[in-house]
Amino acid sequence: MSFGERLRQLRISTNLTQEQLAKKIKLSKANISKYEADLVEPNIDTLKILSKIFNVSTDYLLEKTNIKESELPKKLNNSQTTYNREEFEDLTQDEVDTLAVLAKTLKEKRKKKEDETVTVAVAARSKNNDEHVKIIKIPKKDSDILDTAPESDEIL
Repeated sequence: MSFGERLRQLRISTNLTQEQLAKKIKLSKANISKYEADLVEPNIDTLKILSKIFNVSTDYLLEKTNIKESELPKKLNNSQTTYNREEFEDLTQDEVDTLAVLAKTLKEKRKKKEDETVTVAVAARSKNNDEHVKIIKIPKKDSDILDTAPESDEIL
């Protein structure tokens, strides 16, 4: 799909006429027609404006990717810093892909840490004085309960 075809598809999907789009980006209807016919390509500033109007990346408009929307959320929050989408706007698709892989890796690392277990030996004496030891695994995140086990004659 060419740039012109993508532009036309996006324009139609948002129910804009060529004239309405032209007014939005302060160009003539003839310019939009030429873009859609692949007779002329827009300059960088016009490309950025089109990207914002249709909420797609410039890479999508230029056929470098088939992903319409940016993978980045509108705001990335951290307890100390807020990152606005504009700070990531000039990233290449490869850089956005790298950030997506990094985010996935961090989530997997956190999940793996949540899934870690601790092996514990539990010893007990039954009413007829038989001693039993059982080896169990508990989630590491719950291991703090081991420090609060009550003392009892029933626990060896």
